[in-house]
Amino acid sequence: MRDGTRRRATQEHKIVARVALTVVMVLSLLVCALAQRGVRFGAFAAGEFGQIDFTPHITPLILQGTAPPPPMATLGPGQSFGRDHPEVLRIEDGDEQYGYGPLAENPDLYLIWAPIGHNPDGSLAMQYLVVRFDSEMLRGTLDPTTHQTYPNGFDKYVRDYETELNALRGLLDEINENRRLFGDFGEKGFGVGLIGGGICLLATMGLCTLVLAAAGGLGVSALVNDAEAKGLEEHLETYQDRLIQAQDDVISKLREAFARTPSP
Repeated sequence: MRDGTRRRATQEHKIVARVALTVVMVLSLLVCALAQRGVRFGAFAAGEFGQIDFTPHITPLILQGTAPPPPMATLGPGQSFGRDHPEVLRIEDGDEQYGYGPLAENPDLYLIWAPIGHNPDGSLAMQYLVVRFDSEMLRGTLDPTTHQTYPNGFDKYVRDYETELNALRGLLDEINENRRLFGDFGEKGFGVGLIGGGICLLATMGLCTLVLAAAGGLGVSALVNDAEAKGLEEHLETYQDRLIQAQDDVISKLREAFARTPSP
């Protein structure tokens, strides 16, 4: 009994010894592999494949002989611009096509503008000129004797342009309103007439008369509005001609300002 127990214990010890030996051999192989890689990495870091320089290359800044930056351009009377013009605080009179206003950079200076033709793409060729806020080109000629200003400045012609533009707009609004009423009354008169025709077939003569009278009244109102619209349209060409003349006056004054305002 005791001999059998001893034999089993001896066999178990042998198995444990073999497992331990196997583990030691595996670990030895792993350590050798890591050691070889460490040697290779060490050789690379030590310069076997060349030293890596991480110092950035910076070109030294040479201050001597450097040209100073160009000075900022100062706006002054006589400067002209095309599409790229200085900003204005507001449009004092006129609009984006014909007008003037104080410069945002210097309110003592004004920008005046108008189209002087057309670009190749068909858009308006705008021209802008800087003048003083009290320039005779802008405000009008000053009489040296009476010290009164003649109404012949750029501002006067821009205000005339605004007047004619508003007059034409008002005329067009009135024509369109009469056209709208003509259409409304005409449709209502036609509808009432159809209803009246049916009533006349079914109702008494008295009711038929009232309905037809209402239809006739709406028809007359439509004709009145139509006649009013046609009468207003007869003045349309005159209003358009007056606006075109006002635009030409603004352009002529701008050309005069270009000719009489010395360039800086």
